[in-house]
Amino acid sequence: MKKYLTIFLCILSVSITYSAERYGGFLQEKTNTRATGMGDAFIAVADKEGFEYNPAGLAFSDKTLLQFDKESGYNSMSNAEVVLPLTAGKGLAIGFSHIKLSVDDIAKWQDENTQLGTFSSEESANIFGIGLQYEKNLGVGVLVKLMNQSLDNAKADGYTVDLGMLYNHKDYMYLAMVLTNIKGDGLKWNTARGTIDELPSTLKLGGALRLFKDNFISSIQYENELGLKKRSSLKFGEEVWIKDRLALRIGSNSGKLTAGLGIKLINLIGIDYSYSKEDLGNVNRVSLNIKF
Repeated sequence: MKKYLTIFLCILSVSITYSAERYGGFLQEKTNTRATGMGDAFIAVADKEGFEYNPAGLAFSDKTLLQFDKESGYNSMSNAEVVLPLTAGKGLAIGFSHIKLSVDDIAKWQDENTQLGTFSSEESANIFGIGLQYEKNLGVGVLVKLMNQSLDNAKADGYTVDLGMLYNHKDYMYLAMVLTNIKGDGLKWNTARGTIDELPSTLKLGGALRLFKDNFISSIQYENELGLKKRSSLKFGEEVWIKDRLALRIGSNSGKLTAGLGIKLINLIGIDYSYSKEDLGNVNRVSLNIKF
């Protein structure tokens, strides 16, 4: 196992050196209702769902997952996620997710007194992930995001790659590391200038205690954006299941309160709800998940 950890750390070190000067931002929104309720401190918890946070979690997936998320607030976001364990290989699974975010009726001004009308902004991404279990307790994964963005009449597209690692210590302590946007060509706009928005690389470190057969989870996550801005954040999350039917969640996302609920209707179907306080207003999210 030490050999695999050494190899993975070397890959991350090379990637950090390569991407330290990248800057910009895209697709920083939350993508999973359960994770949002836990403050998005989720890279050490993403072994059953939310592979977009850490693709290495796919290595521990043992059930097929269909999940649909919908957000309401100052913008509109939807997310559809599919996870397929590949039973032909040991600890191998793939995931696909489609995310769409849009903001409508944005005012267009000629000057401070003259409004020309409104326009809309839309962002979408097709996300592909694969996770591989090297040993019983160690998984690694790769995430590829194909992105599109439109702003009024301008359009842009691009791609980026994430790497993730998840280590399971005796099924109660999980350690995770993710490096986002280590590779990609940025978002290329079809404007006369041909502007390219570089994508921010972020190093994420996380840990989680998962006790009483996952009926109690406490997670923490530190993020450091690399490059010129070098912003950092700290996130916390808690989840408690009551009689394996009702989950209560609370978290802190960089100091902003989050909360959520989970209800298991039957063994295959569950519903999640989350609330988060954002800079532009409060956001409510609901999701339906089916596991079999």
